[in-house]
Amino acid sequence: MFVVDEFLSEASNLYTISLAVAAGIVCRRWWHVAVASIAIVMVSEALLFISRPNHRFNLASFAVAALVPAVLISVILAFKKYRS
Repeated sequence: MFVVDEFLSEASNLYTISLAVAAGIVCRRWWHVAVASIAIVMVSEALLFISRPNHRFNLASFAVAALVPAVLISVILAFKKYRS
């Protein structure tokens, strides 16, 4: 349940969703998805460290959280590619 809980937690994060939509609009190549996804989750982790100083970094949590923007950006990029 860790994966599902972490995925839903990140999917309900407004910052992650808004940054993923913006990145999806800007991205032009498929490799941009990975770079933008990691950058978005890094910003999310930075905000967690700022708001909760006792927050501990967890690599598994980071990897699962990176799936949310990757999926959203991929959907937007696919829509853009197949639309034109």
